[in-house]
Amino acid sequence: MRYKQLEQKKMNNTAQQILESAYELFLDKGYKNVTTRDIASYAGVNLGLITYYFGTKDQLGSMVLDSINEMLYQKAFETKLPDDTGSAEKLCVYTVLLWRYSDKKMFRFASELANTNKENLRMGNTFQNLAWAVIQDYHLSVTPLENEVYLTVFKSSELALIQRMFDHSLNITLEDIADILLSNYFFNIGLSDQTILFILNRCRDILQSLPLEAK
Repeated sequence: MRYKQLEQKKMNNTAQQILESAYELFLDKGYKNVTTRDIASYAGVNLGLITYYFGTKDQLGSMVLDSINEMLYQKAFETKLPDDTGSAEKLCVYTVLLWRYSDKKMFRFASELANTNKENLRMGNTFQNLAWAVIQDYHLSVTPLENEVYLTVFKSSELALIQRMFDHSLNITLEDIADILLSNYFFNIGLSDQTILFILNRCRDILQSLPLEAK
C-alpha cells in the first residue's frame, strides 16, 4: 500500500545526522530549494551516504515527513481526553491537534513534497491506525484498498485547504477544515449522517474543554 512506511537501514548516528540535517534544511528553505548535495554538505557526510541510507531525495523527504508526523502525534497524545472518547472522536480531535502543533513551514514542506510526486502523499502509521480503529469499532465493510483511496482524498484536500487558509485566500479555520474532511471521510466509510453529526459535535466539545496549551 502507498502509505506503508519506508523501510530503512539501521538508524545509526550518521543516518540520524542526515535525517536531522534534511529536516532543518527542508523546513528552512523549502523542499524544492534543497538538493541532496546541500544536505550532505550540511550534515558533513559523503553524498553517497544519503543514497545508501535513504535512496532518493523523495524517499528522504518522505522519511522526514514521517518523523514530523510521529513527533506531532506524540505531542498530541500527551493531551488527556475524556475516558469515554470513542475512536471516531479521537481521530477528529487528534487530527485538529496535529494541525495546531504544525506551522506554515511544515505545511509548505509537505505540500512541496507531495507536488513532486503524488506517491509522496502520506498519512503516517499513526493516522492509519486511528482511522482503521473507527472502521473496526463501527463494524464497517471497508477494505484496506478502499480506505487507502479515502485517505488519499483526505490528504490531498487537507494540504490544499490549509495552504489556502495560510494564504488568506479562503476564510476558514482548522476546525472548519476538520469538519469538512472528516465528515466526508466518515461518509465514505459508511457512517450515517446522524452518527457523523454526533461525532463532530462531540469533537468540538472535547476540543473546547482542553487546556489552553492544547488550543
